[in-house]
Amino acid sequence: TSNSISGDAALTHQLYQSLTSTLQIQGLDYTTTDNVPQSLGASGNSTSQDEQIAGGIIEQYSKVITPKVHLSLGGSALYGYTNQRDTGGSVIQTNESHSFGSVTDSFFLNLPNVDESSIVVTDSAHTLPGYQDGIDYTVSQNGSLTLIRRTSTSTIPLNSKIYFTYTAAAAASGGYETFTGAANFRLDFYSGLLAVYARLNTVENFGAPQTSGVNDANPADFLLSGAEDLSDYTAGIDSSWHWVRLAAEYDVYDSNFGSSRTLRLDQNFTFRPDRNSGLDFDFSEGRSTYQGSSADESDYSAICSYRRSFSGNFGFDIKAGIELQRGDQSVDETLISVQPSLNYSIGDLTIKASYSFEYLKSDSSNQTEEQMLTISMQRTF
Repeated sequence: TSNSISGDAALTHQLYQSLTSTLQIQGLDYTTTDNVPQSLGASGNSTSQDEQIAGGIIEQYSKVITPKVHLSLGGSALYGYTNQRDTGGSVIQTNESHSFGSVTDSFFLNLPNVDESSIVVTDSAHTLPGYQDGIDYTVSQNGSLTLIRRTSTSTIPLNSKIYFTYTAAAAASGGYETFTGAANFRLDFYSGLLAVYARLNTVENFGAPQTSGVNDANPADFLLSGAEDLSDYTAGIDSSWHWVRLAAEYDVYDSNFGSSRTLRLDQNFTFRPDRNSGLDFDFSEGRSTYQGSSADESDYSAICSYRRSFSGNFGFDIKAGIELQRGDQSVDETLISVQPSLNYSIGDLTIKASYSFEYLKSDSSNQTEEQMLTISMQRTF
């Protein structure tokens, strides 16, 4: 059983045309009570309560330095206090929401020290049985954090909310203070021909637990088990010129739960052979090193799309691509996809017929093929 009450308020003031300031305050009270079976490592009832209050300031500055140079600066500082009380050896996290933005996207669960066998993943309607480990997603560890990765054959829709319920080791009881800071910088030259940018996010926790309670610990153990200190630095450069866009980004993520280094490169080429057609080529390369688990991963993708309008109400488009994942912890995958479609419009009625072919080879042994024909009709009233 979980109960939560949260609220926030903000006051925004624009002192100058280029400067916007915001004062913000927010609060949260979140309580869970559960009876975890012995098989999940708990003993009897467990209760967890988090009471949080925080406030701070957000500044955003945007200035046209010259007609061809534009500067954007931003920053925020938020200071908060959390009072955390836990009883029992474990706690259940319910309805933690996430979403996948791409075919093979990944993210970390919010809590550290998760029991992998307890993870249940459902859609927004909480349909059971939920999505399946090894088929719709995979689970791996990076230090104390749990990494969730979407598989290429997953039935989880992209950009839609999914909910995680799982059991994690309870943190120590006590109160601590948190400072959250963020800063961003971007400088555009020649109306987007070249841009450089950088971002910084940092979280620091200070405090000690209470002197009574079943999960009391010294300050170091308390902060390591229940609160994440992190610093995330990102720097990048991108350039757009006519039909070409190139970008490179490097990210350094350090945390007491896990660390990673990621380099990403993107290339996009857009052509208009004539006014009735378009041709796009998208390439991306990425390499990530998860230092907490000494794991490396490389991702490569190449996608070509072509679209053509034969008349005012008839069109054709096709997408074809390949995506490669190479790395440790059994993430080797090769995905090949071809998706042609036809579109026909009659007044307010649109008819679309599409065919999809996907070939997936994973872990150097498993191979699957999927073909799907879809016909849809949509009437606008």
